Amino acid sequence: MRGELNVATMTLTEPVRRTLVELGEQAELKGTDGETFGYFVSPEAYQRMSYALAKSLVSEEELQTARNQPGGLTTDELRTRLGLKPRN
Repeated sequence: MRGELNVATMTLTEPVRRTLVELGEQAELKGTDGETFGYFVSPEAYQRMSYALAKSLVSEEELQTARNQPGGLTTDELRTRLGLKPRN
């Protein structure tokens, strides 16, 4: 999923990486002032959250209606049309 996201990359030191692993799949990151700085979400948790959001936006009836319509595009055709690289 990361290929489509426009995010910066940061390399963690081993102690920081271990701390995030110990915190679990989701963690709120705070500064020394106690203010929330951001959030860490593991790739697995991010995928589950993304799928849950997608499922909440379209009803099962809407999905079935779309499946029954003629035509359509494969995922790779859609990606190409959107200017994205086809999946490997």
